[in-house]
Amino acid sequence: MKKSIIVEFPEKTLFTRAEAAEILSIGLSTLDSLISDEELPRIRLSKRVLFARGDLEAYILAHRSTGGRKIPYPESAKVEVELPGGAA
Repeated sequence: MKKSIIVEFPEKTLFTRAEAAEILSIGLSTLDSLISDEELPRIRLSKRVLFARGDLEAYILAHRSTGGRKIPYPESAKVEVELPGGAA
């Protein structure tokens, strides 16, 4: 099993807006901006907005930097999300 870079909520695979904001250390309004700018994928179930662990990890890795420059995120590390019931 692949080790997660997200240490919060180790048993969860889907996170609420509040949990995602906590993991990313940002406010809810900033999280909502990322959603509306389509920078961060989300899952909408009825009125609930959820975030997959893999999408949060991919976002974190894509935005890390050293010495003021971004480290490229390899295409091979793209994340597939499997939802309960077989929907993708």
